[in-house]
Amino acid sequence: MTLEQTRLLTAQEAADYLRITRPRLYQLVRDGDLVGHRVGYQYRFIPADLEDYLRRSIERPNPPEGVTP
Repeated sequence: MTLEQTRLLTAQEAADYLRITRPRLYQLVRDGDLVGHRVGYQYRFIPADLEDYLRRSIERPNPPEGVTP
């Protein structure tokens, strides 16, 4: 699939897809955990990037209780 064929998602659509809030979505972008593309003053998201984030978050083990990474 080429970039021209890829449908870009709005921030709300991406947040809904990940089942998180928009502020949490923006935090993930600021932290570098999720790729967001600026289009003017708004962010757009490529579905494959959301899938990559989900895959990484599932593969990353949770730290033991009381231990911060």
